[in-house]
Amino acid sequence: MADPLVYLVPSLDVCWANFAPMRPWRDFVAEPPPVTQCADELAQVVERLGPFLEGQYVLAVHTGNYNRDAFYREPFLESYRRARAQGAELAIHPHEEIRAKGTGHLAPDYMAEMIRLRMAELAAAGAPATAYKGGHFSFPAWLTAILDEAGLHADLSGAPGYSEPLCHADWVGAPDDGGYLCLENPTWPEGRGTRSRVFEIPLGNDGTNADDINTLYNEKSDLENLVRVYEAIRTRAARRRRPHFVHFLFHNTSIAEPRWLEQAMRLIEHVRTHEGVVASPSAAKAAYDRMAA
Repeated sequence: MADPLVYLVPSLDVCWANFAPMRPWRDFVAEPPPVTQCADELAQVVERLGPFLEGQYVLAVHTGNYNRDAFYREPFLESYRRARAQGAELAIHPHEEIRAKGTGHLAPDYMAEMIRLRMAELAAAGAPATAYKGGHFSFPAWLTAILDEAGLHADLSGAPGYSEPLCHADWVGAPDDGGYLCLENPTWPEGRGTRSRVFEIPLGNDGTNADDINTLYNEKSDLENLVRVYEAIRTRAARRRRPHFVHFLFHNTSIAEPRWLEQAMRLIEHVRTHEGVVASPSAAKAAYDRMAA
């Protein structure tokens, strides 16, 4: 096989369907999760998707104002250990927004301590986290330094072109490809500012705008469109003569909808036969480092 043009990181959010604290058209719903159902969905994901992905994926584990601890307890921890045994990785995935108000209350000290505690819990359970992913693509500029110091050296918060000030999400002008974040501004390209050790793997985007239909967001699209977006990324990588590093977003709730699960698997099959490879965050970061050496 020729060198891949796209390194695709499957990023699966551990969450629940009835959660939309920042969506007025859903009345800012923030009901607690059906924990037993979520645990069963996650177990099925690991059992069915894990082998198909050959362990090359990341589980982004929700924590936040409306579900602080449940996904950091058993039986979820057992699923995380099984996923890790396959080769998968875990990401801390905070949803710190207050319904209808956003994340204006956040401060660096609070986030640093919250991340430290979540990392410690997962590590103690035998499922250490290696990555980070901000809920609603939230990423205050000061967060890079916190992740760098904490040892979370892969991030999947980026959504090129997307902006939601209420959630500390501003990715306008950000690179559409993977690269190392600088400490001053997460939208600056690598080489500008003070380079961190945090490797950004943004949501795959066709380069037009940040609407869901122009991204690799499984539950907001159909297979034909996902393939179109992927092909736009592959074409861009070929034109620039360098591989691209992006992530593909879907959720544990997909397991309950056969069409979503089937769609995700079909896209992965297309990627594997069209100059792409599936990679965990660490594998993608290692490949990028090898090329830069």
